[in-house]
Amino acid sequence: MAMQLDATRLDAALTPALQGFVARGAYAGFSATVWQGEELVYQRLFGQQDREAATPWREDAIVRIYSMSKPITGAALAVLWDRGLWDIDDPVAQYIPEFGETPVYVSGGPGDYVSAPQAAPMTLRHLFTHTSGLSYGFDERPVDAIYRSSRLADYYEGRWNPDLAEFVAELARQPLMFQPGTAFNYSFATDVLGRVAEVIAGQPFRDLLRETLFGPLEMVDTDFFVSDDRRARFAPCYSPVEGGGLKRLDGEGEARYRPASRMHSGGGGLVSTLADYMRFLRMLLGEGELGGVRVLSPRAVRYLMTDHLPPALFPYEAKNPGMGYGLCGAVRVQTDPLIAWDPVGLYHWGGAASTSMWVDPVNRMAGLLMPQLMPADFTAAEVLRRTVYTTAQ
Repeated sequence: MAMQLDATRLDAALTPALQGFVARGAYAGFSATVWQGEELVYQRLFGQQDREAATPWREDAIVRIYSMSKPITGAALAVLWDRGLWDIDDPVAQYIPEFGETPVYVSGGPGDYVSAPQAAPMTLRHLFTHTSGLSYGFDERPVDAIYRSSRLADYYEGRWNPDLAEFVAELARQPLMFQPGTAFNYSFATDVLGRVAEVIAGQPFRDLLRETLFGPLEMVDTDFFVSDDRRARFAPCYSPVEGGGLKRLDGEGEARYRPASRMHSGGGGLVSTLADYMRFLRMLLGEGELGGVRVLSPRAVRYLMTDHLPPALFPYEAKNPGMGYGLCGAVRVQTDPLIAWDPVGLYHWGGAASTSMWVDPVNRMAGLLMPQLMPADFTAAEVLRRTVYTTAQ
């Protein structure tokens, strides 16, 4: 029997717990919401959106969602899957030929490394599940160092403003960290999927998102850019200070959110609002439909939230027992005794500024927490989800 939420009971347990994060200075502010089916069960705003201006957190605050862009990219690809335009085991090189020649790292360092050919072609499954051999370039590993010695370093530091095709072509020139399908490594794979979507659809990735998701779902503030007329709603990021307190991260990625930016990063480039992103989650709860508008078939939504990891790599990381990986988001496949409230079937992900989402198709619940705190701290998001399930009847 499905769980049932009681709004009064949830508010009594959850609101004081979330207020505590702002009261003790762990977060400047944030918004939180929970839906069950078509019912808004919980929604609260906490703290300040801009501490320096003493601005309370607004319901329509625009936030950087970073890697919470990934489930949206997965949904856009699911639209194209609905149309029969790709299969999960298609070779990536079928859509981006440059990846047919991408070698696999063996030894050495930047400018002097040994590589080998791919033993088997990188596939779309590998991109969806971060088992492609790609990386992000931020760790202290040989392939990450090679990334930082390439033109990708200019992108990291804001000196290069590529479009998605140019960026992915540069990625394809770097060696893979491992043979595709043999390990899990969080990476630019979802950005590559954005380029795959462009090739399949024959249109820019941003236009595809607007046509298939943002327009039909009325996600009016979700975009890769923040226009001048919306900048007053764009929440700044904060970071903890040693010894306590928070500091404002002025200019945190600001140039990438201006209309002059050419990069449409499906892995981490979107901004959104509480209402917009929840409309996306409510569409998933509605099996592809919201407000009488259908963007995905029920079958495609199930496919999106189904584990697609190569079986030998389950769970996707040792620290996440019972977790598989769907189309650009984690999927609970087995119960973890340490977080027993998480139901099997839960689909979730978070972003670098501590934003967090989850969808529970069995109990028809969805939850969302939207702060702007870096590096990511999901403690409040964990309290939100745990309280929802431990207070449900």
